[in-house]
Amino acid sequence: MKRKILFTETAGLNTSVDPVRHKYSDEAGVTELAVAENVDVDDTGRPGTRKGWLYTVITSTTHSMFCEGGAWLCVIGDALTLVAEDLSTKALRNVTVGARMSYVQIEDRIYYANGREIGFVRDGVSIGWNKPATIFHLKDTTRVLSGPPTGSLLEYQKGRMLIAQSNVIWESEQYDVNAYNLVKGFVRMEGVVTMVKGVTDGVWVGTRNKVVFLKGSFSGDYRYELKGLFGVIPGTAVKVDGFLLGDGKIQEVGVLFVGKYGPCFGTSDGRLLPLSERKITVPNAVRGSGAVINKKYVFTLED
Repeated sequence: MKRKILFTETAGLNTSVDPVRHKYSDEAGVTELAVAENVDVDDTGRPGTRKGWLYTVITSTTHSMFCEGGAWLCVIGDALTLVAEDLSTKALRNVTVGARMSYVQIEDRIYYANGREIGFVRDGVSIGWNKPATIFHLKDTTRVLSGPPTGSLLEYQKGRMLIAQSNVIWESEQYDVNAYNLVKGFVRMEGVVTMVKGVTDGVWVGTRNKVVFLKGSFSGDYRYELKGLFGVIPGTAVKVDGFLLGDGKIQEVGVLFVGKYGPCFGTSDGRLLPLSERKITVPNAVRGSGAVINKKYVFTLED
């Protein structure tokens, strides 16, 4: 008689060991999975099939989706696009094909940047976020303030806009996202920046080979703390309420991201917590995406 393999309970993926070493019990069945396709796992460990796909009227290549309670934006083909509730679309402006967009929403404005174009959207219109016609000379000081650099990653932290441009993180004047001190208002990292996410006690920064916590409130005050000798995959970082994770004991807002050794959580005070328990071997990926859906961190990777 052919033996049946049960799938009644699982601890999730484990790709770091030989599948023949995965745990099995007569009561629960195969408790670890070597491969899973379209599989979902509920809070009790019960596996099931994921919901199906929904076809939309959007058929062109689409990426860089964003919505935080305001407008729904994405890039379709060569256009920054506004998506309505009925999934109809409105092209706002032309952008570089394939360049991933980063967004930050501040009140009624959504700022965007992709390393080549920058701007902001308000009331369904894309508006230029360019260098001002005049340079600001502040009274009784020699400081000169310029307009925003054209970076690839954006973050808003304690009233300051952070713009990552290659290996430099520029910082705006407090409560003025249009004014930048290009002489002193920046932090230089050892490699190209792939993540910038602010939390209560500082800023989490990722590069291709390091995870760093900049503890403090602004560039002249940051304390450099090296947290990991592995890189952060671009596009996978997302802020999340910690109580949505695991047993719900993390009562703070932190950052989820994917590195060489799988998903990690950066706490509000600078602690780095691995989440995959050495179970997931992450392939070499040039970029990815991340989102929290139904209290679960879902990420995709592109090799």
